[in-house]
This record gives sequence, C-alpha cells and structure tokens, in this order.
Amino acid sequence: MLADDICAHSTQLLADLTPRRLGHARYPLFPYRATTAYVQNVGKHFMSAEVISRLAEIRTALGSRYALIGSYLDCVLDKHDDCYRYETYLALPVLKPLISSHQSRPSAPHLAVFLVADAMRFELCALHGWHKLMPATRPSLDMVRKRLRKGVRFTAPWSSVYEFPRYKGRGLDYLLELAKRPEQPDTARLLLAALPAAADQDAALRIAVSVLPVDVLHDEYLFIRILQASEATFVTLADHLQAAIAGIRARSAEKARAAVIAASQCVAQGGRLFSILATMSADSFRDFRQFTEGASAIQSEHYKRFELLCGVPSVQRLASAAFSNVPPVQAEALGDPQTLTRAYLDARSQGWFGAAEWESIDGALDELEVTHQRWKTTHFRIAGKMLGDAPGSGYTAGVPYLRQLLDNRLFWAIPERAGRNLGGE
Repeated sequence: MLADDICAHSTQLLADLTPRRLGHARYPLFPYRATTAYVQNVGKHFMSAEVISRLAEIRTALGSRYALIGSYLDCVLDKHDDCYRYETYLALPVLKPLISSHQSRPSAPHLAVFLVADAMRFELCALHGWHKLMPATRPSLDMVRKRLRKGVRFTAPWSSVYEFPRYKGRGLDYLLELAKRPEQPDTARLLLAALPAAADQDAALRIAVSVLPVDVLHDEYLFIRILQASEATFVTLADHLQAAIAGIRARSAEKARAAVIAASQCVAQGGRLFSILATMSADSFRDFRQFTEGASAIQSEHYKRFELLCGVPSVQRLASAAFSNVPPVQAEALGDPQTLTRAYLDARSQGWFGAAEWESIDGALDELEVTHQRWKTTHFRIAGKMLGDAPGSGYTAGVPYLRQLLDNRLFWAIPERAGRNLGGE
C-alpha cells in the first residue's frame, strides 16, 4: 500500500471520527463499517498514527460504557497496545456473544456457516468490482469457481434456495450450478441472494466488522473467515462433549453415544473448512504472515477446551507450549475438571452399562478419535504447503511441531482405547 493511498484513506476516516459525526456521547454513532473498511483498505499493520491516536481517544471516552465499541477497538488497536494475539487477530471478542450464545442469536454451527457464506460474498463482489477492499493479488476466475464450489457445499443446508425449474427440490445442485458461472453478473447476484446470512441486526453487524486484516492481500479475508468458522466449530464440539458426559452420568448409553457421534460429525464438518483454506495462495499467505507474528492458532482456547473435555492431557502436553499459551485452560486442566475420560472410567468401575452398551459407546469414541486424527493430518498437510520450513507464528517450530502432535490421542488415559491402531493417519 502506497503512503499516499494510506494518507487518503486516513483522512477520509478521520472525517468520520470527529465528535460532531459521532453524535451525542450518550448515544454514540460509532462508524464501525467505515473503520473496518479503512483497516481492510490499508491493513492493521499500516494504519496511520493519527487514526490510531483518534481511535484510542474514542475508546477511552466510550469503550468502558459500550461493550461493542470497547471490544471492537481492542481488536483494531491490538498491535498499538502490544496485546496482539490470535483472539484479537480473529476479532473473537467481537464475535464472542455469537459464539457463546444459546439464545435467539445464531448458534455456533449457524455462525460458522454465516462466516463461510460471507467469505463467498467477498469473492463474488471482488470478482465483479463491487467492492475494492483488500485489493492485492486477486485470485483467478478458476480459483474463484473452486472456492465457491467448496463454500456452497459447506453452506448449502442453510442456504435460501431460489431454484432453477430443472433443479426443483435440489438446493445444492442449484448452488453448484450458479458457482460454475460466477463471472456472469446475473448469476453472481442469484448466488449472493441464496447464501445464508444472519437476520439479527446485532449479529449481522458483528460479523460484518470482524475481518481486521494486517495487510491488504485478498486471501487474508478467506484465511480469517475460515479460522473464525473453525473456532465456532470447536464451541459446538464442546457442547456435544458436555452432553456426552451428562449422558454417561445419567447412565444413558444411548445419549452418550449419540452425543459423541454428533461430535465426530462436527469434527468432519470442521475438516471441510480445510478444503476451502487449501485454495489460498501460499505466496499470499507468506506475504501477510510476516505481520502476524505473535498470533497463532496454538493460542486457541476453544480448541484446547475441546481437548480438555475429552480428557486431561498428559503431564508433558500440559507443560508444553500448547497449554502454556492458554493459561486459563491450563489452570482448569490442573484442577479437577469434568471430562469424558473421567466419566467413562467411573462408569466402567461402577458397572453402569452392559456389554452391548459399552460396545456402542466404545465404537463412538473410536470414531471420534479417527475423525480427529484425520482432521489433524489434513491440518498438518496444509500447514506444510503454506509454511514450508518457516517457524510458526506462535513461536513454535511450525510444521515439525504439528508433526509431533499427530501422535497425541484424545482418549490416551482410557486403557481400552489408548493402545488401539485406529488408522486415522
């Protein structure tokens, strides 16, 4: 990004950040979308000192009284604050009410779909010049088609179906047909209309302002959205595992089995996100990654909570960077947490289930272990493609570190499961 361009975008945003434009202090009209567009036009790493100073002033004045303003500006200013981490890079404080809510807002599975659908909208609008955000290194038409095909497969169950007559009742076929011809404006508009979106206004705003890239490379938008969708998937996994634990404690083998199977399906669905991520340009990834040092998926608390709900990790893993990077989860693990492993071992020692019931539970646990191993293997392969020999951005060895993780098992502390060769790799 040229200095003159940064200056022009900064001048435009500063005009929107004047006290007069912000409205009454009791009812501020903070320009979330304009500020987000600014970050996407210049990159968080390259914001002007004047904009940073003005946003910091606004946060001091309003952030403590208005939760969204505070959490949003904490994410925008994380580099300035020297608090840059994975959660602020992904703007998870902005999305947190959606990820953790079980009320009328989008559930975590729906949120993952909305995030992927938004990434597909970004692709379509960039293709047609309907926005000029993150303009560097646009993908080819063939790559856009490929991304759209993978994206609509992920979002199809929640999509609004405007069907072709010959595809009546077959929403996925309709969406895939549209994805073949995204370069045609009318087709692009039909696909935009069919992709799912949050109806709740607050949810829609939080989703819209939660891509805060470090640079202006097109593919960073996809990268952020897929990682956010993965975080939502981990939250759903935790819900299923808590249900499985409750099922065992209630001495319902069927409830426990069904919850573990649902967790396996959730892991598999999360693995499909890697298929979309694999379309990202390795060169673009390496270009913007130079500005993401300190923000790494090793800092994902949601993933570690999923792992902890399966069972307390070994002493060596708890002492490793995997858990030292997430102190709250590490502290929980060192306490006396409720885990699926513990519930399983208690049920075994008390003889709560018969042979057939144990077979059904064991089969479900094996399926979850296999699916998770496949997920990790796919992650390892994509990281190898993107990173090469470069170290990880969370101060790990990168790909060699991920290779070591392939040997970890979720249910290592259950004797009946630990020694099994599940063929997940």
